Amino acid sequence: MINAYIIRGKELKIWGLTPYERLEKSLKKRTNIKLIENINNINADDNIILFNGDYIFDERVIDFLINHNNTGIIIGEPQKPQLVAIHTNGQFVENCTYAIKENKFEQIPGNIEIKNISDIITPSFQKSLRKADKPFILSIKENDTKFIEDKLYYSSYKGVTDIITRIVWPKPAKLAVKFCVKYGITPNYVTTFSLILAIIAGLLFYKNQYALGLIVGWFMTFLDTVDGKLARVTISSTKFGHLYDHVIDLVHPIYWYICWGLSLSSLGVPMNMVWLSLLIIIIFYAVGRFVEGGFRMLIKAPFSIFCWKPFDSFFRLITARRNPNLIILTVATIFKAYDTGLYLVAIWTFLSSIILLIRFILALKEKKEKGSLKTWLNNIDSDLAKKKKIYKLFIYDY
Repeated sequence: MINAYIIRGKELKIWGLTPYERLEKSLKKRTNIKLIENINNINADDNIILFNGDYIFDERVIDFLINHNNTGIIIGEPQKPQLVAIHTNGQFVENCTYAIKENKFEQIPGNIEIKNISDIITPSFQKSLRKADKPFILSIKENDTKFIEDKLYYSSYKGVTDIITRIVWPKPAKLAVKFCVKYGITPNYVTTFSLILAIIAGLLFYKNQYALGLIVGWFMTFLDTVDGKLARVTISSTKFGHLYDHVIDLVHPIYWYICWGLSLSSLGVPMNMVWLSLLIIIIFYAVGRFVEGGFRMLIKAPFSIFCWKPFDSFFRLITARRNPNLIILTVATIFKAYDTGLYLVAIWTFLSSIILLIRFILALKEKKEKGSLKTWLNNIDSDLAKKKKIYKLFIYDY
């Protein structure tokens, strides 16, 4: 067990939390960390991490400190460094606390190695967010509030996802997250509202109210983006919330397609084609999901199949998931070709799953030849994104 102590700093709130509250929530999520309020109770041989409460710490920086005893971290230019955290032993806690508060390096014991954040932590791949970006430590300043909010928000955004989530939703979702933070709306409330909208959209499809159903459906998908970002910027992600959101994401698209298909009987559409389309959608939707699970279980890669090669990441933008399929149904509705929309969803679901199967087989082959797989996102950075601007789809650079 490692002790942690936060030296209180500015009370400026970013996304509804002060740096102290944000760091407190991050530390309490970890089972190997004990957050303490009084450093006088620390024994000489206890491990303790001291944090400067005027800074916001990326989760990867916290993990680095946990794994590196006798290490201090600085940020800023070499001629004017700022000490922001130290992992040390209890016998040095007073000296190190003073050193952080006053930025006095001469107070730091000789056994502690001081490292600059830019030297020890390079851009890295984040499995949960399917992207590579630079870990950060942010200084809280009144005139930097917008920059810090944007940094935290876009750092919480997935890199590899569908084209609507990646390109259309970020800016409006940020406004919605601000609204939720302001009025104390929790991520689970947003998820519950999106579930209600998902049910209503399906019922509207069933009643042949396709245009209205699509409006409700698109708003539901928007909220599905909002709840995750809200949870991350407010450090309020929970196992239940993740499972709750994930189960809804798995089930509701199939519910929508079935409702859409059943509604076509009232329009005189031959139901044999409808049932065949629904069967193809259900089977190959499941195939696609099983391929994704098999990629992790059989290949044991620490990343999604969509993060393997550039092709896979670009393919994820349009692969037959809810949002790309909603684009198909929306275009079909504009032309009042409701049955054609369902058929096209079936065709695209089939083709997408076949492509995923082929990619899975190629991944198995490469693992057999090379022993393991690597994600191309480990090698993407801002310099590469400048040369190939399309790569900016998968990296957020500040």
